Order: sequence, then C-alpha cells, then structure tokens
Amino acid sequence: MIARGEDRDALEMTQDRVETYRRLAAELDVPLLDTSRTTPEAAAERALALMTERGILPWRGTS
Repeated sequence: MIARGEDRDALEMTQDRVETYRRLAAELDVPLLDTSRTTPEAAAERALALMTERGILPWRGTS
C-alpha cells in the first residue's frame, strides 16, 4: 500500500484487516499469503503452488 502512495491512516486501517484475515485463515485452515515483499508474479506463482499442494489445481509452475 505504501508503494501505491496510500497514507498512514489507510495503512493502520489495513493492519486491522490483516489481523482479521489472519484470524479467519487460522479458523478456516487456509494459507494466508503475505504479498507485502514480493512481486505480483511471484505472489501469483506462490498462490498457484499452494492451491496445487492442497489438490485444488493440477498446476506445475514455471520453476
């Protein structure tokens, strides 16, 4: 969000949302992908890999 130029107030509101996502992910036993320090391409590849690991996709990846 900072890279997009969001202000700090928006970032603080998002911190609350992240905590909610973490809680829900734990309750529902689903992975939560942190995309704050990765490229969109790497994040997409990781999401597809996680879906494959869980048997949702027959994806093989690019690596």
